[in-house]
Amino acid sequence: MAAVARTESERLLFVLDACCDVSDPALEGVVAMAARLDAALEGLFVEDAQLLLASQLPFATEIGRAGRERVLEPASLRQAYEHASASLARRLQHSAAARNVRWKLTQAAGSRLAAVIEAAQDQDLLLAARAARMRPALSAPAAYRRVCLLYEREAALERALNVLGALAANGHTREVLLYARHAPPPTLLERLRAAGLRTYTQLADEEAPGARLRTASTLGAGLLIAPRALLAGIPPSTREGRVIETLSVPLLLLR
Repeated sequence: MAAVARTESERLLFVLDACCDVSDPALEGVVAMAARLDAALEGLFVEDAQLLLASQLPFATEIGRAGRERVLEPASLRQAYEHASASLARRLQHSAAARNVRWKLTQAAGSRLAAVIEAAQDQDLLLAARAARMRPALSAPAAYRRVCLLYEREAALERALNVLGALAANGHTREVLLYARHAPPPTLLERLRAAGLRTYTQLADEEAPGARLRTASTLGAGLLIAPRALLAGIPPSTREGRVIETLSVPLLLLR
């Protein structure tokens, strides 16, 4: 069957913070996705700016997940961030070399959610998901067998078709669920089927983008694909803006 055309060059960005305990299978999954899409992999490690600021206060204390307390000191906190970033870079280098994937890792201070929203403005592909939630979705053999595409008329449609064509070309993706507020045109369904993809459509009842994302994550897909325009105008501090942090499957945002 005819394949969907692919773009010549892609960049896949994933954003992590110090709270993300990235397992080896999850990291392998991110690298594997970059390899399948023939994309350069760019990691952004975000240091918690608020925590760094709080560590400068007298008697600042952090309570860990196990209820243990520790005194926060700026020097030790920065050292911990540097150690975590260096460890991630070593593991990323090993995984990327095995698949011949170009990569780089940079650091920034701020909040992870704000970094995701900002990065969505100028990246080709943005993989947004908490590392803990990426483990089962990205490391399983059938990780991309079923993909949910949030259809927003023509927004990023060609990019979505390129990505789906790349994932379908090696058999990893077999089914696409179009989750849309309006019925997609027959020509779109024909193009997806021509790429060898079983295609289904489900109409969305939700108007709010965040609500649609939440519902889409419950439809049995291993990956969500959506145009970055879906998040346009959503303040990161609002409940809608925080939806990325609560998704149960990875979200791939397209420019």
